[in-house]
Amino acid sequence: MANFELVTAADVPLMQGLAQRVTAIRPDLISAGASYGELAWIWGKEHAAYEATWRRRLWFSGADLVAWAWAFLPRQLRRSDGSVQNVTRANLTYQVHPGHYGLVDEVIDWYDDVAAGLERAVVPCAGDEFALRRWAAHGYQTAHASLGDTGDWTQLNERDLIDVEEPALPDGYRFRTADEAGPKAAVQAHIDAWDPSTYSADAYEGVRQTAAYRGDLHILVEAPDGTMASSTIMWLDEANKTAEFEPVGTHPDYRRLGLARAMMLHGMQRARAAGATHMTVVCLGAPGYPAARGLYYGLGFRELSRDAPLIKCPVSASEIGGMGNWRTFPLRIIKASWGIAVDIRARWELASDVSDEEIRVSPRVYLKMTATGIMSSDLEYIVHGIGRMASALEAKAPSELLVIEVDQLKYSPADCQPEGAEMAIICWISEEFSIASPIKGVVYNKEKNEYIVSYIS
Repeated sequence: MANFELVTAADVPLMQGLAQRVTAIRPDLISAGASYGELAWIWGKEHAAYEATWRRRLWFSGADLVAWAWAFLPRQLRRSDGSVQNVTRANLTYQVHPGHYGLVDEVIDWYDDVAAGLERAVVPCAGDEFALRRWAAHGYQTAHASLGDTGDWTQLNERDLIDVEEPALPDGYRFRTADEAGPKAAVQAHIDAWDPSTYSADAYEGVRQTAAYRGDLHILVEAPDGTMASSTIMWLDEANKTAEFEPVGTHPDYRRLGLARAMMLHGMQRARAAGATHMTVVCLGAPGYPAARGLYYGLGFRELSRDAPLIKCPVSASEIGGMGNWRTFPLRIIKASWGIAVDIRARWELASDVSDEEIRVSPRVYLKMTATGIMSSDLEYIVHGIGRMASALEAKAPSELLVIEVDQLKYSPADCQPEGAEMAIICWISEEFSIASPIKGVVYNKEKNEYIVSYIS
């Protein structure tokens, strides 16, 4: 029987201890959310609101924790502007000590049990070749939506603290610590920088209660009008003499003044004085998010590792009763002054018979088009895209008919070309059924002012 226990405060130091041991020998294997500081930050700010949706399992060798898995199940996120975001899929953060790689399969099996019937996401490190092979063997595929030009994959950046330049603030601005500024100012600084945010006074109190938090390493920049214009927290791992910035944010009205740069330089000096010799910071790595990466590179940080986002969707009648949920795939390809942006919404159903309305794509795969206003060329490309995946789809439903229903296809003519519909349905199928995509690559032909798509033959 699977172990579905909730994450507790006592688990976090154990997980951080494993993070420290892995950092000491293979820092490139610390995956998103599994670093010493990130574990404290996530637990501290979110446990009061969301811990009922968190599940975990711990693996020990003697007294030592050698692997852990932390599953984030569907939940509602309430933000500072009153909006509510429904998270409908499961996400996994995990860590396995390099000396116990055999546990990767146990982590995957546990995750498939605890999140059965849900779309499942996980972000192992791109350099962890063994883990990537094992995830693939269990049916996990590249999450194309996460890897696009506006995808949400992250990279970990590092630098040493041998030579840190002096920070320079504009006239009238000054550095403060959270100990000096107080909780109210620290909370407002974060909300202003990340609005709309789920952060609150209760969330900050949770952060302060973690053993790794230090108010003297929580830095703010105060503007002449008293606004806390920028802020960051540094998490000091004394065992490895490294510190991590998480988070880093600036009020929108005070950006492009050099505040974040000065604050981070000041922070690195304070971290060095506290015993750190090495610094890390995470940022979104996709080309569509150059600001933070440019800031960090300008401060001397360079990439150490990056995520490899994977996804697995339920595909069998035994898991979800023979019908999938409506799901939208946002295709985004931007390699020039214009790009391809297509949103396609679809679901699937296993059937014993079909009507005349369905379009036969292959002997056992059909398309049901209920979207209105679809151009004939779009329909042809969608049928062609499904056709590229038909053999693999038939293997998923060996004894029944598989009907894919498309009820929405949205795009602006200025941000599309006909092949966009084909690529969108291919990516939707790839993620929904955990089937490898036949798309080999997409390049922009400047002379023709069009995108050229190549497929695996």
